[in-house]
Amino acid sequence: MKIPIRKEIFPFSRLASPIRNAGVAKSPLGTMHGLDIVERASPPPRRCPTDRVYETKILFRSKRTMKQYLTLFWTMLKIGLFTFGGGYAMIALLENEFVEKKSYLDKDEFLDMVAIAESTPGPIAINAATYIGYKHLGFGGSLLATVAICIPSFFIIYTISLFFDAFLKFTLVEYAFRGIQVCVIYLIFSAGLKMLRQMKKTAFSITVVCLVVLCMLLGSLFAVQFSTVFYILICGCAGVFAHLLNQIRKKKEDAQ
Repeated sequence: MKIPIRKEIFPFSRLASPIRNAGVAKSPLGTMHGLDIVERASPPPRRCPTDRVYETKILFRSKRTMKQYLTLFWTMLKIGLFTFGGGYAMIALLENEFVEKKSYLDKDEFLDMVAIAESTPGPIAINAATYIGYKHLGFGGSLLATVAICIPSFFIIYTISLFFDAFLKFTLVEYAFRGIQVCVIYLIFSAGLKMLRQMKKTAFSITVVCLVVLCMLLGSLFAVQFSTVFYILICGCAGVFAHLLNQIRKKKEDAQ
């Protein structure tokens, strides 16, 4: 490390004593009008206290951000590990963790997130995890949440595929899956009830819910297969049409 040099000018009388000149080196520039030019090692510049406070804040923020990343990763890993039955069964656990416990999302935003995750391509669980991670920690959070929620399923399916035939022969496994199916039905039903309670009770929303439930029941009774994608598209178009009617009605009222 190069030490900065400070040049000073002293009279001859001060240079006469060797005690006074301790740590002082005579400059090769020589003398100038009865004065000697000397060089002295300058002390390192003092650090401002505000610099230390700023560095402490940066360190604290980095530790806090790392803790948030680890918390998000562990939560998504736990949900992906203990959820059976697909994304619909996972909705109840996502709401419990990120709405009620951690308050990452409010109830209205969670309902919108579920609608977006179901409407966009891909599994609803992965889409929901990506949305929550991005909302909380940006692009890195979305990537981390998506990977965390996929890791348990990947390793479990890979392990089962190695000895799939032998795995199906176990009677205990068959009965275990029957019990898990009942639990999955409960998780999906409870998630639907929570979303129904949180939904805004308007005439349009109640009408849409009743029509969708009626169509699903009729389709089940008469064995008519109708994809859920069409339900989503039809209901979305109905919502846009109702919004346009409300806008036209408001314009007419303002004109009068």
